[in-house]
Amino acid sequence: MTTLVLHAGAEYADGGAVHEQLSAWREELAAAGVVLPPGRSPHEWRETGHGLLQSGAAPAATAAAGTWLREATEAGARAALLSSDALSDALTSPEQAATLSRLATSFGVDVRVVVVVREQVGYINSLYCKRVLALESARSFAEFATTSVPAHRFDYVASFGAVADTDGVDLVAVPYPDLLSVGAGTAVLRAAGLDGTGLPAETAAPAPVPGPVLVGAARLLHKRLRRLSMFHEHGKARLRILVDRLAQRAAAASWESTTFWGWDVALRRAVEAEYDASNEMFAEFVWGTPWQEPFSTGKPQRVDLADLEPAVLHDVLTSVDTLVEGLAKGTLDLG
Repeated sequence: MTTLVLHAGAEYADGGAVHEQLSAWREELAAAGVVLPPGRSPHEWRETGHGLLQSGAAPAATAAAGTWLREATEAGARAALLSSDALSDALTSPEQAATLSRLATSFGVDVRVVVVVREQVGYINSLYCKRVLALESARSFAEFATTSVPAHRFDYVASFGAVADTDGVDLVAVPYPDLLSVGAGTAVLRAAGLDGTGLPAETAAPAPVPGPVLVGAARLLHKRLRRLSMFHEHGKARLRILVDRLAQRAAAASWESTTFWGWDVALRRAVEAEYDASNEMFAEFVWGTPWQEPFSTGKPQRVDLADLEPAVLHDVLTSVDTLVEGLAKGTLDLG
Protein backbone atom coordinates (compact mmCIF):
# COMPACT_ATOMS: atom_id res chain seq x y z
CA MET A 1 0.00 0.00 0.00
CA THR A 2 1.21 3.49 -0.87
CA THR A 3 1.78 5.92 1.98
CA LEU A 4 0.99 9.58 1.47
CA VAL A 5 3.62 11.49 3.44
CA LEU A 6 3.12 15.20 4.08
CA HIS A 7 5.91 17.22 5.62
CA ALA A 8 3.59 20.00 6.75
CA GLY A 9 5.28 22.36 9.19
CA ALA A 10 6.10 24.11 11.32
CA GLU A 11 6.42 27.07 8.97
CA TYR A 12 10.07 27.81 8.24
CA ALA A 13 11.24 25.85 11.29
CA ASP A 14 13.68 24.12 8.93
CA GLY A 15 14.52 27.20 6.88
CA GLY A 16 13.18 25.53 3.73
CA ALA A 17 15.95 22.93 3.83
CA VAL A 18 13.64 19.88 3.79
CA HIS A 19 11.95 20.87 0.53
CA GLU A 20 15.26 21.83 -1.05
CA GLN A 21 16.92 18.55 -0.18
CA LEU A 22 14.04 16.29 -1.19
CA SER A 23 13.77 18.10 -4.51
CA ALA A 24 17.49 17.59 -5.11
CA TRP A 25 17.01 13.85 -4.54
CA ARG A 26 14.08 13.49 -6.96
CA GLU A 27 15.65 10.89 -9.25
CA GLU A 28 17.17 8.80 -6.44
CA LEU A 29 13.89 8.80 -4.52
CA ALA A 30 11.94 7.80 -7.62
CA ALA A 31 14.26 4.82 -8.07
CA ALA A 32 13.44 3.82 -4.48
CA GLY A 33 9.68 4.02 -5.12
CA VAL A 34 9.14 7.46 -3.58
CA VAL A 35 7.24 9.85 -5.86
CA LEU A 36 7.51 13.62 -5.44
CA PRO A 37 5.00 16.19 -6.78
CA PRO A 38 5.61 17.75 -10.18
CA GLY A 39 7.59 20.96 -10.23
CA ARG A 40 10.50 21.99 -8.06
CA SER A 41 9.48 25.26 -6.42
CA PRO A 42 7.95 25.49 -2.92
CA HIS A 43 4.99 27.29 -4.50
CA GLU A 44 4.23 24.38 -6.85
CA TRP A 45 4.39 21.83 -4.03
CA ARG A 46 2.25 24.04 -1.81
CA GLU A 47 -0.38 24.18 -4.55
CA THR A 48 -0.37 20.38 -4.74
CA GLY A 49 -0.79 20.14 -0.98
CA HIS A 50 -3.69 22.57 -0.91
CA GLY A 51 -5.20 20.71 -3.83
CA LEU A 52 -5.14 17.47 -1.83
CA LEU A 53 -6.74 19.19 1.14
CA GLN A 54 -9.12 21.22 -1.04
CA SER A 55 -8.11 24.17 1.15
CA GLY A 56 -8.78 27.26 -0.93
CA ALA A 57 -7.31 25.58 -4.01
CA ALA A 58 -8.56 26.22 -7.52
CA PRO A 59 -10.45 23.30 -9.11
CA ALA A 60 -7.56 22.74 -11.52
CA ALA A 61 -5.11 22.43 -8.60
CA THR A 62 -7.40 19.96 -6.83
CA ALA A 63 -7.71 17.87 -9.99
CA ALA A 64 -3.93 17.93 -10.60
CA ALA A 65 -3.21 16.90 -7.01
CA GLY A 66 -5.67 14.01 -7.27
CA THR A 67 -4.08 12.89 -10.52
CA TRP A 68 -0.61 12.92 -8.92
CA LEU A 69 -1.70 10.78 -5.99
CA ARG A 70 -3.77 8.41 -8.13
CA GLU A 71 -0.90 7.81 -10.55
CA ALA A 72 1.43 7.10 -7.64
CA THR A 73 -0.91 4.51 -6.15
CA GLU A 74 -1.66 2.88 -9.50
CA ALA A 75 2.07 2.57 -10.15
CA GLY A 76 2.49 0.82 -6.80
CA ALA A 77 4.73 3.57 -5.38
CA ARG A 78 6.02 2.97 -1.90
CA ALA A 79 5.24 6.57 -0.97
CA ALA A 80 3.93 9.82 -2.42
CA LEU A 81 5.96 12.43 -0.56
CA LEU A 82 5.23 16.15 -0.42
CA SER A 83 7.02 18.84 1.57
CA SER A 84 5.34 22.18 2.25
CA ASP A 85 5.68 23.73 5.65
CA ALA A 86 2.95 26.21 4.67
CA LEU A 87 0.42 23.37 5.02
CA SER A 88 0.54 23.65 8.80
CA ASP A 89 -2.06 26.43 8.72
CA ALA A 90 -4.36 24.30 6.59
CA LEU A 91 -4.34 21.46 9.12
CA THR A 92 -5.15 23.31 12.32
CA SER A 93 -8.90 22.70 12.17
CA PRO A 94 -10.51 19.30 12.82
CA GLU A 95 -12.42 19.66 9.56
CA GLN A 96 -9.25 19.98 7.50
CA ALA A 97 -7.55 17.17 9.37
CA ALA A 98 -10.59 14.99 8.68
CA THR A 99 -10.08 15.67 4.97
CA LEU A 100 -6.87 13.67 5.21
CA SER A 101 -8.73 10.75 6.73
CA ARG A 102 -11.27 10.81 3.91
CA LEU A 103 -8.41 11.08 1.42
CA ALA A 104 -6.89 7.90 2.84
CA THR A 105 -10.14 6.03 2.34
CA SER A 106 -10.79 7.46 -1.12
CA PHE A 107 -7.35 6.62 -2.53
CA GLY A 108 -6.63 3.55 -0.42
CA VAL A 109 -3.46 5.01 1.10
CA ASP A 110 -1.96 5.36 4.54
CA VAL A 111 -1.41 8.98 5.58
CA ARG A 112 1.54 10.15 7.65
CA VAL A 113 2.05 13.80 8.57
CA VAL A 114 5.62 14.73 9.51
CA VAL A 115 6.27 17.99 11.32
CA VAL A 116 9.44 19.66 12.56
CA VAL A 117 9.17 21.19 16.01
CA ARG A 118 11.66 23.61 17.47
CA GLU A 119 11.91 25.41 20.79
CA GLN A 120 10.20 28.73 20.32
CA VAL A 121 12.91 31.17 21.37
CA GLY A 122 15.34 30.15 18.62
CA TYR A 123 12.47 29.54 16.21
CA ILE A 124 10.92 32.99 16.62
CA ASN A 125 14.34 34.64 16.31
CA SER A 126 15.05 32.85 12.99
CA LEU A 127 11.53 33.35 11.63
CA TYR A 128 11.72 37.07 12.37
CA CYS A 129 14.95 37.38 10.39
CA LYS A 130 13.43 35.45 7.52
CA ARG A 131 10.33 37.67 7.45
CA VAL A 132 12.39 40.87 7.53
CA LEU A 133 14.80 39.75 4.81
CA ALA A 134 11.88 38.54 2.68
CA LEU A 135 10.36 42.05 2.95
CA GLU A 136 7.33 40.56 4.70
CA SER A 137 7.69 42.58 7.91
CA ALA A 138 9.32 45.76 9.15
CA ARG A 139 8.07 45.39 12.73
CA SER A 140 10.37 45.53 15.71
CA PHE A 141 11.46 42.20 17.12
CA ALA A 142 9.58 42.75 20.40
CA GLU A 143 6.34 43.43 18.51
CA PHE A 144 6.84 40.39 16.28
CA ALA A 145 7.67 38.08 19.22
CA THR A 146 4.63 39.10 21.25
CA THR A 147 2.07 39.28 18.44
CA SER A 148 1.77 35.82 16.93
CA VAL A 149 -0.21 35.85 13.69
CA PRO A 150 -1.97 33.49 13.44
CA ALA A 151 -2.33 32.85 17.17
CA HIS A 152 -1.38 29.16 16.90
CA ARG A 153 1.89 29.78 15.07
CA PHE A 154 4.28 28.74 17.84
CA ASP A 155 1.97 26.50 19.87
CA TYR A 156 2.37 22.92 18.63
CA VAL A 157 -0.73 21.59 20.38
CA ALA A 158 -2.80 24.28 18.65
CA SER A 159 -1.01 23.74 15.33
CA PHE A 160 -1.02 19.94 15.16
CA GLY A 161 -3.47 18.75 17.81
CA ALA A 162 -6.25 18.28 15.25
CA VAL A 163 -4.03 15.98 13.16
CA ALA A 164 -3.01 14.01 16.25
CA ASP A 165 -6.68 13.46 17.16
CA THR A 166 -7.76 12.32 13.68
CA ASP A 167 -8.31 8.60 13.12
CA GLY A 168 -6.49 7.17 10.13
CA VAL A 169 -3.76 9.83 10.15
CA ASP A 170 -0.35 9.22 11.72
CA LEU A 171 1.46 12.23 13.18
CA VAL A 172 5.25 12.11 13.59
CA ALA A 173 7.22 15.00 15.05
CA VAL A 174 10.92 15.52 14.33
CA PRO A 175 12.89 17.54 16.90
CA TYR A 176 14.80 20.34 15.18
CA PRO A 177 18.20 19.16 16.47
CA ASP A 178 17.74 15.96 14.42
CA LEU A 179 17.86 18.07 11.26
CA LEU A 180 21.17 19.51 12.34
CA SER A 181 22.69 16.17 13.31
CA VAL A 182 21.62 13.92 10.41
CA GLY A 183 20.42 16.39 7.76
CA ALA A 184 17.04 17.87 6.91
CA GLY A 185 16.04 15.42 4.18
CA THR A 186 17.33 12.35 6.01
CA ALA A 187 15.52 13.27 9.23
CA VAL A 188 12.18 13.62 7.45
CA LEU A 189 12.64 10.42 5.45
CA ARG A 190 13.38 8.47 8.63
CA ALA A 191 10.35 9.95 10.35
CA ALA A 192 8.25 8.92 7.36
CA GLY A 193 9.47 5.33 7.72
CA LEU A 194 11.56 5.57 4.55
CA ASP A 195 15.18 4.52 4.34
CA GLY A 196 17.57 7.25 3.25
CA THR A 197 20.45 4.82 2.76
CA GLY A 198 22.27 5.15 -0.57
CA LEU A 199 21.20 8.73 -1.25
CA PRO A 200 23.83 11.35 -2.14
CA ALA A 201 25.23 13.48 0.65
CA GLU A 202 23.00 16.25 1.98
CA THR A 203 23.54 19.59 0.28
CA ALA A 204 20.77 21.66 1.89
CA ALA A 205 20.90 23.11 5.39
CA PRO A 206 18.80 25.56 7.42
CA ALA A 207 19.67 29.12 6.48
CA PRO A 208 22.14 30.82 8.81
CA VAL A 209 20.87 33.64 10.99
CA PRO A 210 21.90 36.99 9.46
CA GLY A 211 23.68 39.74 11.31
CA PRO A 212 21.85 42.50 13.20
CA VAL A 213 23.09 45.33 10.95
CA LEU A 214 21.72 43.58 7.84
CA VAL A 215 18.38 43.02 9.62
CA GLY A 216 18.26 46.69 10.59
CA ALA A 217 19.14 47.78 7.04
CA ALA A 218 16.46 45.50 5.55
CA ARG A 219 13.83 46.97 7.91
CA LEU A 220 14.83 50.47 6.78
CA LEU A 221 14.70 49.43 3.12
CA HIS A 222 11.23 47.95 3.63
CA LYS A 223 9.93 51.14 5.23
CA ARG A 224 11.27 53.33 2.44
CA LEU A 225 9.85 51.09 -0.27
CA ARG A 226 6.47 51.17 1.45
CA ARG A 227 6.56 54.94 1.80
CA LEU A 228 7.22 55.27 -1.93
CA SER A 229 4.51 52.68 -2.79
CA MET A 230 7.03 50.58 -4.69
CA PHE A 231 5.57 47.28 -3.53
CA HIS A 232 2.48 47.95 -5.60
CA GLU A 233 4.51 48.88 -8.67
CA HIS A 234 7.11 46.11 -8.61
CA GLY A 235 5.76 43.34 -6.37
CA LYS A 236 7.32 42.15 -3.14
CA ALA A 237 8.85 38.98 -4.58
CA ARG A 238 10.69 40.94 -7.28
CA LEU A 239 12.02 43.46 -4.78
CA ARG A 240 13.73 40.81 -2.69
CA ILE A 241 16.71 41.08 -5.01
CA LEU A 242 17.41 44.38 -3.23
CA VAL A 243 17.89 42.55 0.06
CA ASP A 244 20.30 40.17 -1.66
CA ARG A 245 22.32 43.19 -2.73
CA LEU A 246 22.25 44.57 0.80
CA ALA A 247 23.54 41.22 2.03
CA GLN A 248 26.35 41.33 -0.51
CA ARG A 249 27.24 44.82 0.69
CA ALA A 250 27.15 43.69 4.32
CA ALA A 251 29.61 40.91 3.53
CA ALA A 252 31.89 43.12 1.45
CA ALA A 253 31.95 45.94 4.02
CA SER A 254 32.13 43.63 7.06
CA TRP A 255 29.07 45.14 8.73
CA GLU A 256 28.67 42.04 10.88
CA SER A 257 30.75 40.11 13.37
CA THR A 258 27.86 38.23 14.98
CA THR A 259 24.30 37.04 14.32
CA PHE A 260 20.97 38.62 15.18
CA TRP A 261 19.56 37.76 18.60
CA GLY A 262 16.48 39.80 19.43
CA TRP A 263 15.74 38.63 22.94
CA ASP A 264 16.41 40.35 26.21
CA VAL A 265 16.30 38.19 29.34
CA ALA A 266 12.84 39.23 30.50
CA LEU A 267 11.16 38.72 27.12
CA ARG A 268 12.90 35.37 26.57
CA ARG A 269 11.80 34.06 29.97
CA ALA A 270 8.24 35.20 29.37
CA VAL A 271 8.09 33.30 26.08
CA GLU A 272 9.66 30.20 27.65
CA ALA A 273 6.95 30.25 30.32
CA GLU A 274 4.20 30.80 27.75
CA TYR A 275 5.01 27.67 25.75
CA ASP A 276 6.50 25.36 28.37
CA ALA A 277 3.25 23.57 29.30
CA SER A 278 2.17 23.15 25.67
CA ASN A 279 5.57 21.73 24.71
CA GLU A 280 5.44 19.20 27.53
CA MET A 281 1.92 18.12 26.56
CA PHE A 282 2.87 17.78 22.91
CA ALA A 283 6.04 15.80 23.70
CA GLU A 284 4.26 13.38 25.99
CA PHE A 285 1.60 12.76 23.35
CA VAL A 286 3.81 12.27 20.28
CA TRP A 287 7.00 10.89 21.85
CA GLY A 288 5.89 9.59 25.22
CA THR A 289 8.76 11.52 26.82
CA PRO A 290 9.29 14.99 28.31
CA TRP A 291 10.25 17.81 25.97
CA GLN A 292 13.93 17.32 25.20
CA GLU A 293 15.10 20.50 23.50
CA PRO A 294 16.34 23.28 25.82
CA PHE A 295 15.50 26.88 25.04
CA SER A 296 18.19 28.88 23.26
CA THR A 297 20.07 31.56 25.12
CA GLY A 298 22.22 34.41 23.94
CA LYS A 299 23.14 38.03 24.45
CA PRO A 300 20.97 40.65 22.71
CA GLN A 301 22.35 41.51 19.26
CA ARG A 302 19.80 43.96 17.96
CA VAL A 303 20.57 47.16 16.13
CA ASP A 304 19.24 50.67 16.35
CA LEU A 305 20.90 52.09 13.25
CA ALA A 306 21.48 55.41 15.01
CA ASP A 307 23.80 53.65 17.48
CA LEU A 308 26.19 52.40 14.80
CA GLU A 309 29.67 53.75 14.33
CA PRO A 310 29.42 56.85 12.08
CA ALA A 311 31.29 55.24 9.19
CA VAL A 312 29.11 52.09 9.30
CA LEU A 313 25.92 54.13 9.63
CA HIS A 314 26.92 56.22 6.60
CA ASP A 315 27.62 53.09 4.58
CA VAL A 316 24.28 51.50 5.55
CA LEU A 317 22.26 54.61 4.73
CA THR A 318 24.13 55.16 1.48
CA SER A 319 23.57 51.55 0.44
CA VAL A 320 19.83 51.74 1.13
CA ASP A 321 19.52 55.15 -0.56
CA THR A 322 21.37 53.93 -3.65
CA LEU A 323 19.02 50.97 -4.06
CA VAL A 324 15.84 52.99 -3.52
CA GLU A 325 16.90 55.90 -5.72
CA GLY A 326 18.03 53.57 -8.50
CA LEU A 327 14.68 51.82 -8.39
CA ALA A 328 12.76 55.10 -8.40
CA LYS A 329 14.74 56.42 -11.40
CA GLY A 330 14.47 53.14 -13.30
CA THR A 331 18.22 52.72 -13.47
CA LEU A 332 18.39 49.65 -11.22
CA ASP A 333 18.29 46.24 -12.89
CA LEU A 334 16.05 43.75 -11.03
CA GLY A 335 16.85 40.91 -13.38
